[in-house]
Amino acid sequence: MPIEFMLPITVLLASVLVFVNGVEALGERLGLTKFATGALLAAVLTALPETIIAVVSPFHGAEGAREVGLSSVIAAPSITLLLGAPVVGLLVRDAEVRQRTSKVYLWFSLLMIPATLVAFLNAAELYVLGALYLLAFFFVGRWILREPGEAMVAEATFLERLVRRRSTALVAVQTASAALAMVWAADAFLDTVLLADNPLVYGLLLSPFATCLEEVVVAFVWAFRGRASMGLALLSGENVLQSSVVMGLGLLATGSTLPVGAIWLILLYSAFGGLYSVLLRLSASRLLLLGLLGYAAYIAVTVSLL
Repeated sequence: MPIEFMLPITVLLASVLVFVNGVEALGERLGLTKFATGALLAAVLTALPETIIAVVSPFHGAEGAREVGLSSVIAAPSITLLLGAPVVGLLVRDAEVRQRTSKVYLWFSLLMIPATLVAFLNAAELYVLGALYLLAFFFVGRWILREPGEAMVAEATFLERLVRRRSTALVAVQTASAALAMVWAADAFLDTVLLADNPLVYGLLLSPFATCLEEVVVAFVWAFRGRASMGLALLSGENVLQSSVVMGLGLLATGSTLPVGAIWLILLYSAFGGLYSVLLRLSASRLLLLGLLGYAAYIAVTVSLL
């Protein structure tokens, strides 16, 4: 199985550099702030893999596909929230950005709570909850767009340099192509995970490293380039997206209820989102230890579902 994972993950990583270059330019052309470029534009585009897996899984036809789709929804925040954000958060020096991101994590924490009811809802109620999640993201996204901040400034994209012409259409083509490469890799990952004996649990353990690895790598690239604030904005916006749009579309597409044991994962996410909200306002230096403890707890709960 490790060999089968190599190609999708390689494609994801290769697409990251192209994507970062494109999304920065696209944010500038759309007149977005750095915060909105990371927390909304980049978050929406990098959330495509887990969203696509959830939406297409009921139509895949293979046994266990629906469980993989559901697990991709549940597992999505694990590495972005518990591994990526604590590392990038340590590098953010801008107090205003930390305050703004603190609000995003509070939204994430609150949006996760209704998901604990999923295991006890019938099909009709699941569809209603899914629709409400989509509506919730509309209001959070509008707030992100309205937040003041430094305007996005970017260099010409790789594709613009290649053709020696600046064009928003070329920027969109490059960004969309990189995002589609991520989607292809996510679908290839779905085929691989279906080979496992327990698709739900293996999906919980492995899917984030295929579907959400690109968000973490993009955030690390931004941090390395001195834009840690954008990296943290991306990861926090991604978590809100995962707790609203991804959760909503996942429920609408799969019509599936969570195993009761998975409720502990939802509660874990909500608790750590709330703790991040507080720590980002007080002392971000504790984020790394807290995140590692949270990921250890995530692994323990997931293994208990075997």
